[in-house]
Amino acid sequence: MQAVATLYRGQQSSTLAVLSMLPNPPGMPAGTPPMTMQLAIVTGGPIGWRLPLAVTKGFALEPKLTTAKVAGVEAAGVTYGIGANSQGLLVLRDATVVYDGVADGVVLKDLNGDGSAEVLRSWSPFCQSHVASPRLSTVYQWQQGTFAVATGSFPKVLAQDQANFEAAVARANLAATRPVWTAGQKACLHDALGYIAQEGAQQAEAQKQFAQVKQLDPTYDIAAIQKAADGLPARTSP
Repeated sequence: MQAVATLYRGQQSSTLAVLSMLPNPPGMPAGTPPMTMQLAIVTGGPIGWRLPLAVTKGFALEPKLTTAKVAGVEAAGVTYGIGANSQGLLVLRDATVVYDGVADGVVLKDLNGDGSAEVLRSWSPFCQSHVASPRLSTVYQWQQGTFAVATGSFPKVLAQDQANFEAAVARANLAATRPVWTAGQKACLHDALGYIAQEGAQQAEAQKQFAQVKQLDPTYDIAAIQKAADGLPARTSP
């Protein structure tokens, strides 16, 4: 399997992104793990072709190559599956790795229509379970030469997350819902709503949600979801 995308084409030179699946080691059947992919940047000019950068990823399921402009420069992105519930994204720009991350879902997409793509990462705070919990979003925007967290600058993303968690609260409070949500699991939903409100600089709403968290479960760690967003260990009630 191979996919090729043109990042730049001029009269004297061209730059291509090439996605390939590398052969498995000897003795391992083709098409089975580790299924290593390689994303390479290839440049061509009057004196021939050269390979400025090649990045490999093992256990990459069904990789897909896409291109998008990031601050006026064409970038190559590859999304790929990791097991049943996770997705990876690798982004190269100017023959440099500018994003390399894994989440429940992660894509390269222009979210605000300004012509420059962002990285949208969705992840589960595990309110009750991975399946039952809605996803939270983190947006990385290109700022001063790097992708930086800028979720608060994307109100439509926050509004969608808020709607998803408000719907989850309504379901969790229905007597007929099975399995039954514990107080601590409901507190997790309100903690997520507080986190979303803080991301949107809605401090009054955030404090309202955090008060609801403590009313439901006084032992719940209100910083749990913020810790999860920051990649730190978090404790939630069973």
